[in-house]
Amino acid sequence: MSWANKAHKRIEKQKADEKYGKDLRNALDLFFLITADYLHRYEGYSKKRLIRFIDFAIEQLHYAEEDSNYFLLMNEALCDETGVNVLKGFVRKENKHRK
Repeated sequence: MSWANKAHKRIEKQKADEKYGKDLRNALDLFFLITADYLHRYEGYSKKRLIRFIDFAIEQLHYAEEDSNYFLLMNEALCDETGVNVLKGFVRKENKHRK
């Protein structure tokens, strides 16, 4: 493979990586927008509470960069407390012995 082909492949990979990063950021932005809209419309969140939510979400993303298991542990704790397993997309059946 010539140096020109290697350079071309490297540039193409860099472009693909940039597009993936933009697509991921766009998906997160849209998810935050949908969530903020829901919180405002159905839970009565004001500007202050919406900003606090967005700041919290961004902070959580930074923790995930440091620990690849962060969201798995968070999901497990949420599931234990509420029965909602967000990453599996279903609600756990309540234990028959729980009141």
